[in-house]
Amino acid sequence: GQWLVFVNPDAVPAPGSIRALVECAKAEPQAGIVGGRCLAEDGTTDPRSWWGRPGLWSAFCFGTLLSSVFPGSRWFDPEAPRPWSSDVQQVPVVTGGFMLVSRRVWEDTGGFDTTFFMYGEDADLCLRAAESGYRPTVTGRAVFRHEGGGSSSSAGKMLMLFTGKATLMRRHVGKAGVRLLLMGVYLRARLGRVMRARPERQGRPTAKGEDWRRLWEQRREWSKGWTSKGRPQ
Repeated sequence: GQWLVFVNPDAVPAPGSIRALVECAKAEPQAGIVGGRCLAEDGTTDPRSWWGRPGLWSAFCFGTLLSSVFPGSRWFDPEAPRPWSSDVQQVPVVTGGFMLVSRRVWEDTGGFDTTFFMYGEDADLCLRAAESGYRPTVTGRAVFRHEGGGSSSSAGKMLMLFTGKATLMRRHVGKAGVRLLLMGVYLRARLGRVMRARPERQGRPTAKGEDWRRLWEQRREWSKGWTSKGRPQ
């Protein structure tokens, strides 16, 4: 086939959404990867449709708590998605919850890196596609609902999420990115007693002090990233 469509087990595309992905991919051949518009339970647009580019600056903002002090800021929380500005727009990272990939992109990039057991493989694929000249895109006509968290238990989510983040940083940023992740987790663990619990936002872990302290204690498990056997090194 010319197109591959990936759908998370807890994602529900609306009727006609897959057709909308294909139509967008045909109209925007430079995209290579096309995602849709995620809806929340109340029908409003969910920001988890796409994310900003992960990089050294975003890691610095996390490591210095800027992303928590200024959540959603274009400058200090750069991985947070911006509001939709048009029905079709280019984005750094398309969520893997509902994603179309052209056969050409799949063959050019080698597809998902199976070293990632969970979390981060969609961002890695989008970054590698962009390096090959493609421009990942989202279309508001391809609507889907994605509850989130259905693929993993809450107890192990943060550990797997940061294992994926560490793998992504090692691949695309370097060891400095991982050190900044460690610093951010450490500071949040230290400040956990005075920080109020915040609800999960944009697919990110809940900022509870006990969660950050546990994650800091597990740093040797996640900071080296995923191995080819699908578990932390």
